Amino acid sequence: MDNVYYRGFRDERKCAHVVKRLGNDEQPLQCRWDLANHSPDGPEWGYGGSGPSQLALSLVADALGSTRAGDQFALGFYQDFKWRVISALAQELPWKMTRERVLLEVRELILADLNCGASRVTGARDRLVWLDLDARLKEAEQRGEDLGDFGLLEAEQTRKVDEEFRKILEQTQGLSSAVCEQLLKTKTIG
Repeated sequence: MDNVYYRGFRDERKCAHVVKRLGNDEQPLQCRWDLANHSPDGPEWGYGGSGPSQLALSLVADALGSTRAGDQFALGFYQDFKWRVISALAQELPWKMTRERVLLEVRELILADLNCGASRVTGARDRLVWLDLDARLKEAEQRGEDLGDFGLLEAEQTRKVDEEFRKILEQTQGLSSAVCEQLLKTKTIG
């Protein structure tokens, strides 16, 4: 059982702050504006606006490990997490949430409707595949290389990214390989 938790509180000016605590180390939670900039003012909670969107994205991405695949995965589920968890927090009160709770809530969102979960997982996977393919194509163009059959390149990249997503689904979400296969089977690109 890991001992990571997140804590939200307000200072004397009523400004919201969120920290991540791991053991005795406590640091401000990264707002992940690199993924989406909903709220330049930072995180909020207790309603369904832009500040809570930023907090939801930050929590889900951090709980998933802030990897390339985890970040794309978080982009697929953070809005539902906001409505399910963040908007329900009392706006004026401090709160505390474990990483396990964040991961459990995301797991429940996935399993609540496997078709919807599969659509979001494959959408996140496909975004990462296209980001990777775009980067490879630009590099090849700069070097004057021909990468050959684009379909084969896409299939190879999809297999690699599928492994990253399978790892997230199995390790952070505790899903069986059969459920992982069901979530990753849909191909939405190309």
